[in-house]
Amino acid sequence: MKYAFYRGRQSGWRGLFDWAVRIWMHGPYSHVEAILGQNGDLYDIASSLPGTGVRIAINQILSPKQWDIFEGPGDETQALQWFAAHAGAKYNYLGLFGFIWRPVTGDPGEYFCSEACCYAAGIAEPWRFDPNALADLVKADSASAAT
Repeated sequence: MKYAFYRGRQSGWRGLFDWAVRIWMHGPYSHVEAILGQNGDLYDIASSLPGTGVRIAINQILSPKQWDIFEGPGDETQALQWFAAHAGAKYNYLGLFGFIWRPVTGDPGEYFCSEACCYAAGIAEPWRFDPNALADLVKADSASAAT
């Protein structure tokens, strides 16, 4: 399964949110998407977005200037099934506070981006992973698979 990690820059509240995530999590990424299919330069992606929640987006362009794509753990078919079953679930705003004070895991049935991708991939304790921690796991998995 592939993952797309966002390192681009936006304006407005979304840009401020991206900046805060990068600073707090000490990394280049503010968002992650699970890639569920690819047709040339178009991707079928899924994740959870603030203000939107869990969703699947079809035929999206992921510019290499803004996104890094890595192979990692998980099964695309299983991930698609998870996202289809959870589409419309709310964004886990409370769960973000778990990165400030670890006992907070958020509301059941609500997901932030990396949490949704981890659940879909079958990664244990998904609430522990911000986009940068998931990128580290994905890169490590990719490196171990190459050896």
